[in-house]
This record gives sequence, structure tokens and C-alpha cells, in this order.
Amino acid sequence: MVKIQIEDQEKFEDSYLKELKDELFNMLNWLQTAISHLEGSAINMHSLDQKRVKNYTRHLTKVIDGEQFLIKKDYDAADYVTTVANFRLRSVKLAAVNFTKLRKLLVSLLAQNGIWLNSLLICAPQDLIRAERYLAWKFQINDPFNKRVLELIFYKKSNPFWDIVKNFYRNHLPLIACPYCNMVVIKPIASTTKYAKTASLDHFFDESRHPILAFCLYNLVPSDTDCNSTNKNSTEFKHDYHLNPYEEGFGKHVRFKAIIDPPNTVRDIDLVLSLDISLEKIKRVLGDVPSYDDTHKHGNINVFQLKTLYSDKYYKDRADEAIEDIKNMNGAMSSVRKMIQLLPFDLKRSQKAYVRWYEKKLKTPFFEKNFQNQILSKLTRDLHDEFYAKTNHPINFYINNLIDSDEVEEL
Repeated sequence: MVKIQIEDQEKFEDSYLKELKDELFNMLNWLQTAISHLEGSAINMHSLDQKRVKNYTRHLTKVIDGEQFLIKKDYDAADYVTTVANFRLRSVKLAAVNFTKLRKLLVSLLAQNGIWLNSLLICAPQDLIRAERYLAWKFQINDPFNKRVLELIFYKKSNPFWDIVKNFYRNHLPLIACPYCNMVVIKPIASTTKYAKTASLDHFFDESRHPILAFCLYNLVPSDTDCNSTNKNSTEFKHDYHLNPYEEGFGKHVRFKAIIDPPNTVRDIDLVLSLDISLEKIKRVLGDVPSYDDTHKHGNINVFQLKTLYSDKYYKDRADEAIEDIKNMNGAMSSVRKMIQLLPFDLKRSQKAYVRWYEKKLKTPFFEKNFQNQILSKLTRDLHDEFYAKTNHPINFYINNLIDSDEVEEL
């Protein structure tokens, strides 16, 4: 798993707000108007978007009374005022409904040109659950009824707003490879009339349990279909037990390690935790089990079946090839080592040259910030680092220095 790196985060967030906010603002207003109609407010048919408000009113009656009043033709009829009046007269359950808390939330999200709405949409990944809990506490909207009403806005199924979200990611996708597995290219490919390939958007915190987070930028993780629909599927993600790639990736705390059989064949690929990994991160990558368990619903390694996937013959063969390329690259460095010994030594300059060589020979990025742009980049870099950890040539110290440095991104 690799971290999603956004080159210009402010521009990315501004673009998201620009493309989504106006339509979401309208949707909140339409829901607010529909609620007021069911509460008995005067209906001015000339001052509202009739089709959209009618649609929210129709779905609100379903939430309140079930299928009994869900008759689309009644709400699309010219006499919408009569339809609402009849519902108010006939509905037994409407009298028990109190929209006050929900209305206060809608008013707050729309106030001051949507300052609260903006903050929610671009809430930092580590603060998503905290933001949801704050809104639930402040407006007391965590009950099943209010959640169902909020789903009318924030739930993606049958929601045309979802197309706007998908189009944003097609035009502004910040990565090429799936961040969960780093195995699959997810970059959109457009054909003449449609997209021949596009990224799947995973709701890190699923929309059915967390509807108000459904359109939050950092709750939408571009990924491949297998990671999203097959492996994660309906698994409930929690902040304490799962890692959001917008927040961080495995980094140096979880490394791929090749298990070699003599003479030089990769028998298996393991995932190894570093000695300095925190207990908090262990829970988020491995859950509560001592080792990989693909039946366990906690920990990204388990949920996304990473140990099983990378143990497949195809990826073991790719590891074999990468190790062979690394050995050949190391062998070809003998002449470079001799030259370095004859020249005044410049560590940073030598490291820059090595990074360029690595990326040319192995055709994959060296730095973690670019892993998202090439499949199997994390695997290749980990195999490289393991090789040099076992290689003791005196001139290799500048490579190991580069591997261990906390400032390598600044080269």
C-alpha cells in the first residue's frame, strides 16, 4: 500500500469545491424546501425548481410512511400542492416526525456561502470521523430516521450528483496505480464515446454507515475494482483498524521481503513489519492477529489480501526479474566505483546520479512519493533495499545512506 501524494493540495481541493459545491448547495436547498412543504409551509411553485423539489418530497414521504405514498405520478402531477396536502392529512406517522434538528444542520451547512459545507467536503482524512461525530453531537442527528433522510443527499445510488464526483476524478486523478495494492493501473482511458477504463472510487468509511461523509474528498479513494468491490466489499472500515492512503502508506514500516530458495529462485514474498513500527500502525495494517489472516476484517494487509496476491506465481516471477536487474545493475557499477575513488567525493551528487540510474535501469521510481505512479514500485524498492542491506562493498555506503536518509525527497 502506498500513500496518495497530491502535488498541489490547495489547487486540488479548490477544484473539487468548484465542481461540486454549487450542485450540492442546490440539493441541500431542495431538501430543505421539501421538508418545509411537509411541515405545512406555503408552497410557491414559481420560486422553486419544481422537478427536483418534488423528487425530494416524494422520497421523504417514503422515509416517513414507506411505500404507501410512493406514487411517482402523484408528485409529478400539476397539482403538487394538493398531493402534499393530502399526504399531510392522511399520514399517521408524519405528526410524530420532528425535522427541527435536521433543519438546523441544513441551515448551518448553507450559511455564509457554505463555510461549514466546504470544511466538511475537504476535511483532512485523519479528521473525518471526528467531524462526523461533532455534527451528530451538535445537531443530534445520529438516529436512523435522520440518517435515512441524509442519504437522500449523500447516498450515491441513483444520485445524479455521483456523476459529477466521478467526472472530477477522471479529470484530476492524482495517481496512476491503485494505492491499496500497487498492482493495477487505474488511470482513466477515454474512448470516442465513453471511458474504456476508469478508477473505482472506494468510500473509505462506507456511505451506508456514514452518509454525511459520502462526498468528502479524502473519504473517496481511487482504487481498482478488485480492491474496492471484491476484497473490501462491505467490510466496515474504522480509523483504528484501517489505513487511509490519503493519510499514509506502508512506508518503511511494512516491507516486502523475498524468500529465496537455492540457487536464486523466489519461493515466496512476505510482508515484514519493522521493529520501530508503532502499535497503532500495527493494528491498522494487520489488525488484532499476530500474522497475516485473509479472513480477518481488520488491517489493510488482510482486507486487501496482499500476502495472497503477492505470493501468486506471476508476482514471484516479477520479483525474480527485479532482483536479477538489481544484481546486474550492481555489477555494472564497478567502473563507477573506480571513478568515484579517483575523484573528490560529493555525497549528494553521487546519490542523485544513482537515483537517475535506478529509475532508468529498473523503470520504476526510487522515491516513495512517486510510487503511486508505477505498479510494483513499492515491491521493487523494498527488494533493492534488502539487497544493499546484505551487500558490504565499502563504496556502497552512499547507497545505504540514501536508503536510510530521512531527507532523500529533497535530492
